[in-house]
Amino acid sequence: MVAIPVLIVIPATDTTRESARVSAESFASGSRAVTGIDKATERDLPDGCVLDTNFAAVPIGMAKPTAKSFKMTATSKDKQYVVRGMVDSDQISSLTSTSADGPRVFVDAQVGSMPICPGDPARGNAADVRGLLGVSQLSRRHLSGDGVAVAIVDTGINLAHLRQRGLSARLDPHIFWTPTPNTNPGEYPVDHGTMCAYAVSIAAPECTLLDFPLLRSTTSGGSVMDGFLSDAVQAYAVMLTMMRKPEEERPYHSLVVNNSWGMFHHSWDFPPGHPGRYA
Repeated sequence: MVAIPVLIVIPATDTTRESARVSAESFASGSRAVTGIDKATERDLPDGCVLDTNFAAVPIGMAKPTAKSFKMTATSKDKQYVVRGMVDSDQISSLTSTSADGPRVFVDAQVGSMPICPGDPARGNAADVRGLLGVSQLSRRHLSGDGVAVAIVDTGINLAHLRQRGLSARLDPHIFWTPTPNTNPGEYPVDHGTMCAYAVSIAAPECTLLDFPLLRSTTSGGSVMDGFLSDAVQAYAVMLTMMRKPEEERPYHSLVVNNSWGMFHHSWDFPPGHPGRYA
């Protein structure tokens, strides 16, 4: 038997709501303290699932987002929440519920960065990036990124490196999600995330970068350049919390999320035919 990490969608309870509330308030205050969930929630899980009490519950919005508003994508009145747990591999076939009202189990898949041409050296320069992204056309339309936050969901940003390259990049250290609480936003080693932030800063020089180093996950089994889907769930919950605020309280009128990661192989998913399979 092998313990498999899973994400479990369960009906809302007072415990899941309290867990999500404490987690949201913790991030809003700039705290990096780990918040979790009461062990009592385990009784709401399918048989064989063991709750990860270090993973705070995340609400799932049931409404569809529109171009006008994010407010209804997730609310404190949500009827379902995501928690993390473990299950023995020989019990996966028994976790087949598809009921919208009961618990549903999905694999907490490993994710990694998307290498387009792995092993190839870098090509081009800043001028090439400007041309490919149509920066001159953006400038003519006065689209500079002013008032826009761009979240780099990757390996982390090295702000000093960007500025050494002549970019006037700015970063908001107060809106973040990090799996490495001992490293400040914007102070990660130069890597894939810094490359993404470099291109963003060329195209939108007045935007504000947000550092979400998902691929620096310390979740069991993770390493540099990989993470787990559960990490992404918590990271995006932070972004949604920000964008669901009333417009007058929101620090940015728009949010762009840069993703360069994914789940690369079907073998990382549940077996074909399982209702919790993504592919």
